[in-house]
Order: sequence, then structure tokens, then C-alpha cells
Amino acid sequence: MFGRRTALVGVTALAAVAALDACSSSTTSPTSGTPALSAAQADTVAAVLTDDADGLSDGATATGSAGSGASFSVARLPGSTPSFSTFLLCSPVRSPLPIVNSDADLVPDSVRVDFTGCLINRPFVADSLAGTIDFIDPTPTVTDHQVKRVFTNFYVQKRRIVLGDTVSNLWNGTQTFSRDSSQAQFTETAFTLVHTFPNGTQATHVRTWSSTFTADTAGTIQDDTPLPSGLRNITGNSTWTYGGRTWNFAVTTNPALHRNDTCTTVPLFDSGVMTVVATRPSETTTLTITFTGCGTYTVARS
Repeated sequence: MFGRRTALVGVTALAAVAALDACSSSTTSPTSGTPALSAAQADTVAAVLTDDADGLSDGATATGSAGSGASFSVARLPGSTPSFSTFLLCSPVRSPLPIVNSDADLVPDSVRVDFTGCLINRPFVADSLAGTIDFIDPTPTVTDHQVKRVFTNFYVQKRRIVLGDTVSNLWNGTQTFSRDSSQAQFTETAFTLVHTFPNGTQATHVRTWSSTFTADTAGTIQDDTPLPSGLRNITGNSTWTYGGRTWNFAVTTNPALHRNDTCTTVPLFDSGVMTVVATRPSETTTLTITFTGCGTYTVARS
């Protein structure tokens, strides 16, 4: 149902939420004026934004047509860990029944999936889920590959047994996908993600992003399967609120981020550059996030 991930709930923005993640290293060289982000803030922002970018693959091909229980593959659920076997301990509830599909493609006209009470167990990590995702066919009388999904208080709490801490993500908002077998388009407007860090503090990221994904091998994008390896471009704007302060972000990717489907650690990018221009009144910082291999990146601040 969702694209493979490891670190935070695509909750593996959960691992990212752990902030100052060991996979990143930052250098600082502000060139002029007062930087909008300190070095520590830059690392935290980079951790969450890289997870957000990786999370665009979660559910990119999900249609909402899969049955309950095991059909909702945890391997494609936000926050899943691609390198370990995982188990979804519940049968997500779908409504209304019977499900209507006017155009006989794989996307129902409208179906709500309720994950309340669901658990994910895997080695060293236990997740608790709640909330709903609505899968809606924006073209219910046309047979195609378009789907809109609406998150309503979709919540994943991640208890990391080895570290002895808990992090969580809460999503609200709407995402729209359209695709063929070689390329996919993605849009979201004012999509809200609230990260809760191990110390209980929270950061809120409200983003309006658009993205394209092009498979390395034409014809390999299929319904209800994880995205293959390919190139992802992202453009958009967002706001980031943490500790009573709000920053505005402008995000671009150049060169495009390369998603490597064989990666076993998130983010599943092995090359590419994400540039984030962060501004507050009279303050600007540019973050250059360079992906150097599966699950690894550097952060430069200027």
C-alpha cells in the first residue's frame, strides 16, 4: 500500500524526527547577515525534510482497493523498515461497504481506511497507529491511474526499544497522485505534519509541494507495489514552526534525487541535491543537502 521506508514514518520521518541524525554531517559558512537557522537547527530541518522527500514514495501507487488485514502490506506503510520483516497486528477497517468502483479501474470511487488500534511489530521497534486515510478517485468515470488520498489525524507513534525513547508523527491534508507505467506526478497543498521529538517538543511542517518521479526502467511503475528506482524532482514552499518560531522554506532539487530501491536504510536516495532557502524577517540561510549514498547525506549551511 505504501512505498518502502526505514527511518521515520514516511513515519520514518520519525527517525528523522530523532533530529540531528547520525547519518548527516553539517558544515557552516554563513556568508553575510544573520543566519535564519543555526547549525543545530539546520541539521534538524535537514533530517525532517529528507524524510519528507523520501516519504513522497509512500503510497505513490496505492489504490485503496486492497482488502483488509494482510493486504495492507506494512512493507509499504509509512515508517516501515525495508530491511526487516514486519507484522501489522490488526485488520484496518474499510468503509462504506460495499465499495463502489464506477469505472472499474483499481481506484474505488471513495473508501476510508481506519487504522485505529493497529500495531506494527518488528525487531527493536513497535509502532502504534490511529486515524484514517480516504482513497478517492478524482476521475470516477474514467479508467486511469489517478488517486487522491486524504489524511485525517493519521498518527504513528514509534517506540524504539534499543534507544528507550518514543517519537511520533501526525498527518492531516490531501495528496494527489497521477501516473503511467513510467512517470508519476504528485501534488499536495498545505499538507501538515506534526513531529513529536523524544523530549516531547514538537515541530510543524506545512508544505505545498509538487514532484515528478521518472523510473530508471520504463514501464516498471505498477499499482499497489513499491516504486522502482528512479529520479525524483521536487519544487515547493513550506513553513516550519519550532520553539515558537516560524521559518519559510523554498525547496528545489538539482540534480534530481535518485531513489535506489535496493537501499535498506532511509532516505532511499543515493545521489542528488536538495536546496532549501530558509527565511525569517531579515534573515536567510541556504541549506544544501547532498545525498552521498543509501541513508547518508551531508548538510552545508550558507
